[in-house]
Amino acid sequence: MKWFPLLLGFFICTIAVGQSTDSFNWLQGRWVINSGKIVTFETWHKSEDGSWAGEGHRIKKGDTVFTEKLAIVFKNTDWYYVADVAHNAEPVYFKITQFGSDYFVAENSKHDFPQKIEYRLSESKLEVVISAANKKIPFTFSRPGLKF
Repeated sequence: MKWFPLLLGFFICTIAVGQSTDSFNWLQGRWVINSGKIVTFETWHKSEDGSWAGEGHRIKKGDTVFTEKLAIVFKNTDWYYVADVAHNAEPVYFKITQFGSDYFVAENSKHDFPQKIEYRLSESKLEVVISAANKKIPFTFSRPGLKF
């Protein structure tokens, strides 16, 4: 009987983490911005451990000019959006402060730019805004093959 509260707590935490993991299902797949001269895309998939793995690329005239590895991971008691880009010595962790069935907001006030990253599914489009202080850059992704 001593183990019952511990097992019950573990079971409840496992259910909560599983539900939170599913909250990011809308992100799954490939998202593209094609401006003609530059193609930007992100690809996301759910990993076996419940985390999410992603990649971002920007291609200009056939050459890859920007690449990033992305992740959404559960660490301690919180979810984090993680960006790993070449110009940073280490991956940058942004704590996910809000999320729902079609959006999340991640923040890191100690990072230079961005300090806030927002993802939102809006009518089959993926709206992403990166910002800090008075600077804000929006991106609108769509699924390949869809015209908007």
